[in-house]
Amino acid sequence: MAGRAAIDRDASIRTILGVGDDFNYEVISKEDWIGRRLVADKFRDRRIFICGDSAHLWVPYAGFGMNAGIADAMNLTWLLAATVNGWGGAHLLDAYEAERLPITEQVSHFAMNHALSAIAHRRAVPEAVEHDGAEGEAARAALGAQVSLEIHHSDSARAERLVRQSLAEVRRLEGLFSLYQPHSAICTLNRTGALAAPDPDMVALLRAALAFSKLTGGAFDPTVQPLWQLHAAHFSSPSADPDGPPADRLAAALAKVGHDGVLVSADRIALVRPGAGLTLNGIAQGYATDRVADMLRGAGLSTTLVDMGEVRALGARPDGTPWQVGLADADQPGRLGATVAIVDRAVATTAGAGFRFDRAGRFTHLFDPRTGRSPARYHSVSVIAPTATEADALSTAFSLLPPESVGALVAARQNLQARLVVGQGETLVYGA
Repeated sequence: MAGRAAIDRDASIRTILGVGDDFNYEVISKEDWIGRRLVADKFRDRRIFICGDSAHLWVPYAGFGMNAGIADAMNLTWLLAATVNGWGGAHLLDAYEAERLPITEQVSHFAMNHALSAIAHRRAVPEAVEHDGAEGEAARAALGAQVSLEIHHSDSARAERLVRQSLAEVRRLEGLFSLYQPHSAICTLNRTGALAAPDPDMVALLRAALAFSKLTGGAFDPTVQPLWQLHAAHFSSPSADPDGPPADRLAAALAKVGHDGVLVSADRIALVRPGAGLTLNGIAQGYATDRVADMLRGAGLSTTLVDMGEVRALGARPDGTPWQVGLADADQPGRLGATVAIVDRAVATTAGAGFRFDRAGRFTHLFDPRTGRSPARYHSVSVIAPTATEADALSTAFSLLPPESVGALVAARQNLQARLVVGQGETLVYGA
């Protein structure tokens, strides 16, 4: 929408009330709510204490404001009780502000950044998503990763159990890698800067991510989350500069980026740079696809096509022919472009048009970790590789590299192919 002036207030009120056009109401007064992050400079002035909304405000998200208010009240009430009953000591009440103000400041930034990121995602949803017909279907298909399994098994009951187990595994992995689940492992790591006794899958995926960072000279970098947060916050403002965030804020975000600032061991994961954050969105779908494929192979399946956001084939089709996988058309969301044939290989496609912060498409989810900007080298990049993890990570990295660098990396690895769509009808293919 173009701002508050574009909001249909009458329709919004009727939707909230759950009433139709025949219901009459009167607006006695109104006040436009503006999302902002506010934390009081102090929580105490002599005999006056503040807590809850009088002490802090931010965009409501995931119950952080409610929990912060409850924590304020719990902290303050026992301090007051101890003082009133004479066993608290002369300076015990000083602990309220000393304890609550710093943690509230930290939580306010965390909650606000997540809320702004969610707002940016919602603004990217096309209006056609609610339309009937082919246009609406295409828009809905383009919004999220398709999840599908094509299993060929003689025992249908056994096949259904494997499907349920596969979906349960995907949900478990989302609990580790999702940036939209506040209590996921990666959100905990980003919030605290360290993760003790991490899940083995978290360790395995991070090690793979860092290996691809090294392989691509840093083009693939899981530490670009501060750049995402910066752009989400910038473009969520109605008055956002179309040229992007200011240079000083971009430089500050870039100072937090660098794959060499992540320490990974079986016992602990740590972020070295203050304010650093991870995103595994450029590799996690491939990893989840591989985990499901490996689980199905371990169950004895040899003719299966797994699509958990990226595609991996186990063996060939039942008739012995290769699986045919359509590659997404970056210029026409929801439609397919070229088709590739695969047997025991995986396919992943990356396109800047997949998510845009601005309508012009100059700022996308693809960030060059060296500049903080979103390059527009290709319409899309597809990679065919032995595993979906490799295909996913390299399709992201290759989107940032010139063709000669892509060709050199492909030539140095086995069973790899890269398809760079550089324009309408023009595709550069490296490898076989």
